Order: sequence, then C-alpha cells, then structure tokens
Amino acid sequence: MSVSKTGILWLVVYVGGLGFSFIKGPIIGLMAYMFTFYTQFSWARGVKIGLSRWSFYAAIVLMGSLFLNRGNDAHLSFKKMPQMKWLVLIVINMLFVSLFAADQTENQEAVIDFIKLVILYFLIASIVKTRMHYRMFIWIQLWGNFLLGWMAFTRGDMVGGRLENIGAPGIKGSNHLSNHLIMIIPFIGNLVLFGNKWEKMAAIGAAPFILNALILCNSRGAFLGVGLMFVAILVLSKSENRNRIMVGLLIGSIAFFSLADERVWNRMQTIETFEEDGSAMGRIDSWLGALEMVADHPLGKGGGGFQFYSPVYIPEIVASHGGENRSVHNTYLLMATDWGIQGLILFMIFYYATFMELHKIRKRVGTDHDNFYYVESVAIEVALIGFLISAAFGSRIYGEGVYWYCALATALSNIQQNEILKQSSKEGLEKDIQLEYSLS
Repeated sequence: MSVSKTGILWLVVYVGGLGFSFIKGPIIGLMAYMFTFYTQFSWARGVKIGLSRWSFYAAIVLMGSLFLNRGNDAHLSFKKMPQMKWLVLIVINMLFVSLFAADQTENQEAVIDFIKLVILYFLIASIVKTRMHYRMFIWIQLWGNFLLGWMAFTRGDMVGGRLENIGAPGIKGSNHLSNHLIMIIPFIGNLVLFGNKWEKMAAIGAAPFILNALILCNSRGAFLGVGLMFVAILVLSKSENRNRIMVGLLIGSIAFFSLADERVWNRMQTIETFEEDGSAMGRIDSWLGALEMVADHPLGKGGGGFQFYSPVYIPEIVASHGGENRSVHNTYLLMATDWGIQGLILFMIFYYATFMELHKIRKRVGTDHDNFYYVESVAIEVALIGFLISAAFGSRIYGEGVYWYCALATALSNIQQNEILKQSSKEGLEKDIQLEYSLS
C-alpha cells in the first residue's frame, strides 16, 4: 500500500464526505461524489491501495445514505420525476435490442453504463430538494470545472493542436471535455449577474480558466454550441434582464477573442470549408455510413454496434486508421445505429420532456418577483441546448454530466412546487385564523 500526502488529504475528504452523508444528509454525499468525479484523475492519483472505482463506491454509499434518510425526503418518488420514465423505457429498449446485439461484450458494458446514468439521475433528483441544495450543486460544478481549467493551464498536453490528457471519467478527450465545459457557462453568467458578492468573485475568478480550457480543446462542435447558447439565452431571458446579459456576452466574447490563437481560427474556418478538411469529410462519411446501417438494421445492433460494423459501412475510414474499428462521432446517429430508431425517438422525447418541465417552471413564476426560478430554469435549458448541439459532433450517450443537469431540472421543479404548496398552506391557515377570529 502506498499513499502520497496529496492522496491522504484526498482520502480524508472522500471518506469524511461520504461518512457525514449519513449524519448531515445525502446532499453531503452528493458533494463527495462530485468531488470524487472531478479529482479521480488528479488528486486521487496518489492513492494506490488496490481500489480504482472511486465514483462507483461513492454512488453506492450515496444511495445507502439516501434510503436511510428517505423518511425526510419529499422527492423520493417516481411521481416526482415524470421525465425519468423515458430513461427507464430506453433501458427496456436496450435490453430488447441486446437479444440480437452484434458484440455482446461491448453491448453489456453499454447497458450497464446507461443504467448507472439512470441511477445517478434518480439520486440527484431525489437529493437536491431545497434552494440551498441547488446552490451547493452549482457551486461544486463551478469548482470542478475550474479545477479542469486549472489542470489545462498547468499541465495539459497539446496533441495535434488540441488539449488532451486531463479531465475526469468519460471526459478525457478534447471533444468530450469541451462538451462538459460548455454546460457550466450559463451558470457562471447567473452567478456573476444575480449571485451574492462571494458567488460573483468565485465565478469571475473561475471563468478565465474554464474559457481557456474550452479554447484549448479546439472543438468545432463546442464552439458552435456556445454560439447558439448565446442566441438561446437572449431569446429565453426576461426582457428586463437582457441588457445585463448582453453586457455579459460582450465581455465573454472579448475574453474569447483575447485567448483564442491562430489554431482556433483555422479550425473554425473549416466549418465553412469542410469539404477541404479531411477530418470533417471523414466525419460526414461516417454519418452517411451510419444512415446506411440504420436503413439495414432499423432496430439497432446493440452497444458498440456501429463500431462492430464500421468495416462494412465505412471501409475506407477504417483502412486509413490501420484497420481499427471507428465510431460514428454523432450522438444521435449512434443512438439510432446501436439502439434503433425507437431508441433515438425515446432519447429525444426524454430531452423534449425535460425542456417542457423547464418551461412549466417559468410559467409557474407568473407575476412573482422572485427571479430565482426563472433565471435558473433558463440556465439549465441553455446548458442542455449547448450540449445537444455539440453532441452532434461526438458520441455522448453515456456522458454523465448532461444527465446531472437534466436531473437538476426535475429537482428545481420539485423545489418550486413544494414552496408553492407551503405558501398556499400558510395562506390558507392565515385565512382560517382570520375567519375564526372574526366569528369570535
């Protein structure tokens, strides 16, 4: 057994956080899980005691903490998570497609990975049940993304003009890392515009490092996603907030132009001249091959199905990579080739239902002067829009970050409804007291 000083500190936070979740509530365990996710490939490297699945063990402890505290948990009900049924239906479809999967080993791993995501969704939607819990979740995301930005600044490797070899589970590659980083951007904006003094300072301090890491990833999909996020936030925000938001977008744009170098501009130009870029053309050829596969196998061929059949549908690309099977590099086509057209439909309905829930949150705000639910629902929606755009350029069915924010949408809706219910009960009680007093 060998543990470095950094590893000892990490173990103290890891074990202590999970232990306190049984005393102070599962929200502490959730923070410990997020801490583990963001530090597993950095701080935890000094821990060498024969264990490696730190996030998995944290999730098990977190689930135990949640169920031990379930008597005090108002959200521990599937009725409180109407969008989750679509995730369950996706799992059922995966089990069905597994019967005729092309690669049973890869298929089994994919099904297990997705079931883990459904469990995480349930845990987050169940645990985040107050405004303070919600804020704690955003704070840990800001810190985690800052940590990724700090690693990019201090020890990130540039391979072929792109940031590599940093990150967290599932987001080590530059495309996957950028998909994750863009989702914190609207929350940084909210903290700067609407947060307290400490939140403003933290967000302003973290933003340059996160933006720098995003630029170093040099992902066309992420840049396109961020551009459309800017449009979405202007469309969805209240008119009285737009002037402040436009100032924020202007400052962010200036920061981007200041940090971006020639490599970024050269890569962005290939969006317009994609036919001259071998990487872009290879991706389009992969997409066309995926469409052929969907036509031949409309029910899907299971997890890893496209890679298994890639020598058949994209033989030139496979040959150019030394015979290595290749991915489709498109989340939606991957869903269709692996899990069938029906799987893609269920996948899109899940996101549609999540967007509808966010719109319901803003409708319930009504004439209430409380800006919290409106701006936070917009932030979640904009984050998801950015991710879904960038996901068209990568394979992100099993990336857990986006499911965190989808679960956060459910949690935010439940928090709002509980507050409305409590306020209505209080007003009803006051009326009863006034009526009793008048009758006496």
